[in-house]
Amino acid sequence: MRHHSNPAQSDDAGGAPMSPHKPAGKPDRAAKIRILIADDHPVVREGLAALINRSPDMKVIGEATDGKQAVLKFFQHCPDVLLLDLRMPKLNGIEVIRAIFMKEPNAKVIMLSTYNGDEDVYQALKAGAKAYLLKDSPREELLESIRSVYRGGDQGVSGGCGGTSGWIRPHPAHEARNRDHSADGRRED
Repeated sequence: MRHHSNPAQSDDAGGAPMSPHKPAGKPDRAAKIRILIADDHPVVREGLAALINRSPDMKVIGEATDGKQAVLKFFQHCPDVLLLDLRMPKLNGIEVIRAIFMKEPNAKVIMLSTYNGDEDVYQALKAGAKAYLLKDSPREELLESIRSVYRGGDQGVSGGCGGTSGWIRPHPAHEARNRDHSADGRRED
């Protein structure tokens, strides 16, 4: 299993992440992480939304069923984190990231997929995803990835919709598990 994410960093001296949805300089520790889910499978979207909305520090603010809708809803809702399926109709996840980054290069995107091939991971990270998770990741791993990207994805940039640019390093805890997956690195969606 692959999981990539930025090292945890914060926007202010107090260590709390700053949200673009409140005045700068006043971290709101009670604010929930605002998440947009983009996946063409209704069961996946609904399951992710239920899981996320049960977490006291997160809330789903929108859902998209295809890539074009993901881009539109991203700019409509300006989420803290976008959970994005790699393979979707109209625009795939890589194309969505590129379209978003043309206007908002600091967006925080977590790529979700059933595909763990090295090329898929490389392309997602190269396009700007802050993390890459398999859909069969444990619940807590997903929630912690959202928190990590929200907190650590921002390298001192405040305002706008998101976080940072920069290279994402593999999460060491998942390197060994990744070697145990199938040789071709693919699973059916």
